[in-house]
Amino acid sequence: MKYIPRNIIMHPDDVKRIKQKRMKLRIKELKKEFNTGKPVHEKVSNLYIGARLWPESSPKTQLVSVSNLLNNKRSSIDLEHLAILCEIFECTPNDLFGW
Repeated sequence: MKYIPRNIIMHPDDVKRIKQKRMKLRIKELKKEFNTGKPVHEKVSNLYIGARLWPESSPKTQLVSVSNLLNNKRSSIDLEHLAILCEIFECTPNDLFGW
């Protein structure tokens, strides 16, 4: 099992920005970039993301949860889910967030 950091150290300017403007997840953009130019069998689907993040839920619930995640309707994200998304899209946590 991979180590997942529990404490995130942020630059003071980033803290100010977060207080002024809410940070957004860039999962939709990353998914589009990741899938561009790949054959159909290598593309990442919403169902695959849902199955990785919420394996115990039904497929319908997974799709609703992924939709909420993609459309920034969630106010928080678990660190475990962050690690899984980084693994899926082969990126770092910095790539997942934007303003």
